[in-house]
Amino acid sequence: MNNRDVNSVEWDPEALPLLAEVAVDCPGRDAYHYLVPDALTVTAGDCVEVPFGRQTLRGFVIAVARSAPPDGITLKSIARVIPGVRVPPHLLRLIHWGARYYRCSLGEFLAGAIPAAVRENRQIKTQTTIVPVAGFDGKLTARQTVLLAALPTAGADLGDFCRANGTSRSVIERMAAAGALT
Repeated sequence: MNNRDVNSVEWDPEALPLLAEVAVDCPGRDAYHYLVPDALTVTAGDCVEVPFGRQTLRGFVIAVARSAPPDGITLKSIARVIPGVRVPPHLLRLIHWGARYYRCSLGEFLAGAIPAAVRENRQIKTQTTIVPVAGFDGKLTARQTVLLAALPTAGADLGDFCRANGTSRSVIERMAAAGALT
């Protein structure tokens, strides 16, 4: 079913459409109903893209159920599910509470509660720099001593250093625990 008037059909209770309530970041109602296309698997908490007026907005699925569409409304379909972006059920309950408490829509509260990088599915790159401790005189294994000697005094990115020297993060963490690195 794609953007057709689903209310013009007599519904067999066994063949009701799958509808999702989606909270989008706009003032007004808590959630809007959308058809879930057969090709998509959608559960509560999923981040989705939906047509909203003349634009496409991101929102979060609040509930999914087979039911008759609301009377007098032409439903549109969910455009796509954003992979890897999901709000867990316990956080959805907290967001419901927060939206009621602050008297705003679920979508508005979600926009403030979910970091923009998560909503927009951007990858956040973190960098850990390791630096040798000057004057370290503790005990290290032979391999750890070689690694410490290979580490520039200005430090290096943990991931790059591990790849270049054929070692693992756990070895570096043990060296830091021994006091050789910061």
